[in-house]
Order: sequence, then structure tokens, then C-alpha cells
Amino acid sequence: MSNLNATRRGLIGGAAAAAALAAGGQASAGLLNLRGGGGAGPLAFEPEMTGDDLAKAAIGANLNKPSFGGTSGTTRLAPYSFQVEFVQRSKASATARGYIGDSGGASQTVVWTLSGALEDDALLQSFTDALYQRYTEHLRTAGFEVLTLDEMKANANFMKLPGWDKAGPAELRAGDQRSRIFGATGLPMLAQQNDQRAGFFSGLPHSLGGDEGNMAADLGARLVEGRLAIDFVSLHSSDRKLLFGGRGTRGNWAKVDSTAALALMPQACYVAATAASEKKRGYWGGNAIARANRAVLLGSDSLEVVNTTTTGDKAAAAISVGIGVFAAMNGVSAFTASTKRYEARTTPQAYLAEVSPAAEAMVDGLVKSFGETQPRA
Repeated sequence: MSNLNATRRGLIGGAAAAAALAAGGQASAGLLNLRGGGGAGPLAFEPEMTGDDLAKAAIGANLNKPSFGGTSGTTRLAPYSFQVEFVQRSKASATARGYIGDSGGASQTVVWTLSGALEDDALLQSFTDALYQRYTEHLRTAGFEVLTLDEMKANANFMKLPGWDKAGPAELRAGDQRSRIFGATGLPMLAQQNDQRAGFFSGLPHSLGGDEGNMAADLGARLVEGRLAIDFVSLHSSDRKLLFGGRGTRGNWAKVDSTAALALMPQACYVAATAASEKKRGYWGGNAIARANRAVLLGSDSLEVVNTTTTGDKAAAAISVGIGVFAAMNGVSAFTASTKRYEARTTPQAYLAEVSPAAEAMVDGLVKSFGETQPRA
């Protein structure tokens, strides 16, 4: 039975799920489009996995451009930014057309929406705050001196940062993806400098000016940011272009494969710190970072997948096909298009129950990997 036709389904668990998604190849949207680590496929999360397991199997760490002097070697950290991203909508498209011969072709678009899971802001905020508390506690256990919120707020430059007026979750977009971002209570909502997706910066204020550098220099600390991102769908676009072919055949080549799949996203889960120089306040030198380089795939029994393709979508596709056939029969180049829509439905409680164990392990693994990378005096 196709998972897209099911009214209620659970993901296949364990290594079989990871293998099934890994076999899909490079994706154009969703969790697999951010695959890293030399093309490694997603890691299936098992209940017994710990932060140590994730640190070994899914997280890479490095130190770029060490900055000597200033705060580059201190074990004193200011955890001034911590966020959790919940992906709510994703879209992928595939297009096939000819290079030689007629210019006919076809396109397919698939749109997914997560429904019900993100409707309790208080619960999601509590989840974010609990992860931030775990994050700071593990940083201390790893041997760092971690400043408290009160200690950071006592610094004038910290209070000058933008983002203090961003109350509640931020609604952000990155390309065709829509997400809700929750920040730890008491911290400014800033666009984090280590997020690799340019679209992320469109919804939050971004500051890489002197305030952060001066804050770090005043406090004698490295500024550290933490982030997790949780996806709910895998989208794989087969976007093939034919060199030769007859009229009317290319529609079979434009295809988007998709499946509901809770996962911690690679590249968008990280802990990173920067340093300030004593000689040039405001200069950011040295970037120690631990980043997930594989998706961590979660089993799910709560997601209900519903086909929400509208009558209008079907009518538009039928008209497109009809015009394409008519055009092809009359020797005119033809192009057909279709759109499919799906919802993955669950409740906030069920969603967080499935996400929490892996999210906690990811925090632990990121801190462990970061601690091994962080330069010491």
C-alpha cells in the first residue's frame, strides 16, 4: 500500500527506514536536500541511542580560522542565542523538457503541510526552554563556565542587539519551505550566523556588527549559539531532461517522490561559537562548530497522511494534459503540469513525544562534539 494513499500510517522503523530514504538519491527539498557528510544517508534513530552515539555517527566538528588572543581560547561561554525550528510546509517540483527535437515537456509539483502539531505555542515554547536548559547544563558538565541570562543582560551591548521585540514564534520561509521558529525565553530572536540557508535571514533581524564583538570582549567570553531543526517530510525530485524523444513521452519523466518522515535536519542542527579580539573589538575571529551532517530519522506512529489535492488542482491538470495531447497531435510543442497536495496530521502532544528523545540526544551529541573542538587557552 502506498504511504500517500493511506489514511493513517506509521513509518517503517529502524535501519530499514533509513535505507529506504537513503536509496532515494539527492533531493530538491525537505530533509534530504540538506544531506551532508560525503553523501551519507539518514541515520535511523533508535530509542537506546545516546548523545555519544549521535556524536559518532551523525555529527562533525571543526575549527575555522583560529583567532589567537582575545576570547579565542577561553572556556567562558555566553549562550546568547538558542532556537528550535519546526518545519510546517515544504514543496518540490520536477520539470522535464527536451534539448533537441520539440520543446514539449511536463512538470509535477508536490506540496506538503504539517497540520495540528504546531498549534500549541505554550507547549512548543516549554519544549524549547527545556532543551535550552539541557544545553546549558551539558556545556557546564563539559567543563565550560557558562554565563547566566542575568549576567548577559547586565551587559549593555547585549541589550543593544536587535530581536528583543520579536515576541512569540517567528514565521519564516526558506525557498518553498515554511517554518516556525521558537527561541529560548529571555533571549533575543536573531538570525543565527551559522544557518547556511540564505532564506532564513528574511524573517529575523541579523546583526554581525560591533555589538556582539564588544559584548564578547566585555564579558571575556565566546558567544555561543545553539539550534535544532525538525522536519516532517522527505521530498525527492526527479528532474530529468531528455536529449532525444518523441512527442508526448516526456510527461512520464517529471516526478516527485515524497513521504511523511519526522527527522532532525542535517546542517540546520548545530552548536557554534565565535571569538572577539582584544586588539580590534567587534572583530569575529575563529568559528568553532559542531554540526549534524546526516539527517536523524525518527519512527512515527502518529502521522495521519491525507491527500488534500483540490478539485481545482485536478481540473487544471486535466486541462493541461488535454491541451498537451491536442498540441502534440497537431505537431505543436506541448507542456503539461500537475499539482498534488498532502497533509501530515497529528497532535502537539503526540508530535513532541516522538521528537523529544532524539532532540535531547542531539543536544547532548552537539555539546559533546563542540566541547572536543572548542579551542582552549
